[in-house]
Amino acid sequence: MHIRGIVVNMNRFLKICISVLLLLHLSVISAYAENEDLQVSDEILVNKTKLQHIRDKNGRALILHGYNTSGSAKHSIDGMPWISETHVKQEAEELGSNFVRFLIFWSRIEPEPGKYDETYLKKVEERIEWYKKQGMYVLLDMHQDLYGTKFNGNGAPTWATYDDGLPVKDQDPWPLTYLQPGVMRAFDNFWNNKHQIQTHYGEMWKFVAQRFADHDAVIGYDIMNEPFGGSNIWPFFEAKELGTMYQNVIREIRSVDQNHWIFFEPQAFGVNQGLSSTLPKLQDVLDDSRLVYAPHLYPILLEISKSYKGLTKKIIQQTIQRWKNNRIKEAKKYETPLLLGEFGLNIQKEGAMDYVVEVLNMLNPISSGFTYWSNDTDHWGPYDASGKFNILARELAFPYPRAIAGNDVSWEFDKNTNILKVNWKSQQNITGPTEIFLSPKYYPNGWELRESSSETHNWYKEWDDQRHILKIYTPHHPINYSFTIDPK
Repeated sequence: MHIRGIVVNMNRFLKICISVLLLLHLSVISAYAENEDLQVSDEILVNKTKLQHIRDKNGRALILHGYNTSGSAKHSIDGMPWISETHVKQEAEELGSNFVRFLIFWSRIEPEPGKYDETYLKKVEERIEWYKKQGMYVLLDMHQDLYGTKFNGNGAPTWATYDDGLPVKDQDPWPLTYLQPGVMRAFDNFWNNKHQIQTHYGEMWKFVAQRFADHDAVIGYDIMNEPFGGSNIWPFFEAKELGTMYQNVIREIRSVDQNHWIFFEPQAFGVNQGLSSTLPKLQDVLDDSRLVYAPHLYPILLEISKSYKGLTKKIIQQTIQRWKNNRIKEAKKYETPLLLGEFGLNIQKEGAMDYVVEVLNMLNPISSGFTYWSNDTDHWGPYDASGKFNILARELAFPYPRAIAGNDVSWEFDKNTNILKVNWKSQQNITGPTEIFLSPKYYPNGWELRESSSETHNWYKEWDDQRHILKIYTPHHPINYSFTIDPK
């Protein structure tokens, strides 16, 4: 990989080179690490970590599955994704999606300083209503790539972009454009709050949060997509500039919305590839904190390789394990639920579905769910050339518990046998049924439900044939339940 045309000072350039080399070095070394040692430490880590969950108004633990929607919105005429209301309905009913990470953009919301575009926000709200009709939750993701629109990216408006006249030349692949002097300077000026642009960002978030504070389909706000530190790459950026900005935005949001969850990400560089985050623990102003840790996963070798096979696969598997271990430690430190905000790949790569399954098997026991990147109609998405769902859609539409009416939650789906096991302890203050999505693609001949507990308990079930959702109603007092669903 060659990087050309970069005019930066030597210290900054060396920082970047050393960081990239470190990432590659760790990836190669990890391929030769002993699997047994990693697995043992991983099991100990999971067992010692009491997992947090995002919870609904009934107190149920939520498992959120869905898609980022969508990359197409970045450069569309009106800033909206390509989808129609029919597509939302299909994703809910056929794929079992109960969640969407919906892209919104600062440049669209605040095209001029202090002036907000209500026409754009009405279009956002219209699409939120589509999801509400299907019983889906919407996460509003303040997306950015390459800082903003001035650099052929998305995010910040031109008026909030101060590059000090430094050059920017488009690079291939496009993420290398982050290293262009003008892009790096624009980020530096944002983190340094030049001309109060970071203050504007917080005030813009306050306006958005106030606008959607009472919308019950909105589950929360993702403060910034894949933050980049400019010339202050790693690890110092997270500990100071990023943490400070997050606390300021949390304060702004909470001044108008005390109900929705606030999602935060580590810096993308390094952490997306499995390294540790140095982001400090954030403080919510609520007594019952509603913060969610939402990192992304993009192994370097997966980005540049042509397949998920052989040595490449072995290296990436160890990267996934290292990512998992670090994210669990961090979520425990932050005392928040963990949700994977983005992962994905070109599904035409050889072994692509093996990678998807690998990530899902890693993720299911430790997190509150995921959003795949993305639901576009390209080689990464769940649609084929004719607009029908493809093999990726089937892999992501596996059976899972969407909402669990209890604590001490655990669940497991075996893709080899299609057996789903769900365990929880019901509680007096947690109401509503446990909801389980059971795709007919995995149970073409139907399924059987059995309770595995040693004692007989009072419970009953309902079946929603249109949405393929099994609802299990249990008494609201402390009882341990263990259910197994077998294919017929």
